[in-house]
Amino acid sequence: MGAMLREMYGPHLNQSFNLMVICFFLSIGVESCCRGKFKMSSVPRASQRPYFFWDYDISDDEVRRILGHGSPAEKGWVITRILEYAKWDDIWRYLTVDDIRQNFEHLRFRRPQDRELWFYALDRWARHGQ
Repeated sequence: MGAMLREMYGPHLNQSFNLMVICFFLSIGVESCCRGKFKMSSVPRASQRPYFFWDYDISDDEVRRILGHGSPAEKGWVITRILEYAKWDDIWRYLTVDDIRQNFEHLRFRRPQDRELWFYALDRWARHGQ
């Protein structure tokens, strides 16, 4: 699979650690791997700004409010931001596979290959019942 992805994404594959991690989890499933294995110490306090929003004045509470009750455009912006800039474990502290799947049409990735890879991941997870 690694050779196929290198062929598809070329030098861009090495630009994001998340891309490599996604490939690994495609074969074993994110839900079974990530359930209950998070350290709470890296989760920001409600009033703190998450590190993946370094350039916006937005709190953790506001991020979670948008994810729960925001407009489709707001949710798309927040989810995209998390997928592009958050560490792998932190992605799953904020999102579920269903969150990504349900809002996928509203995600605006900076790099087209990121959209393609997440589409591929969602397809693989769906085939395995996740």
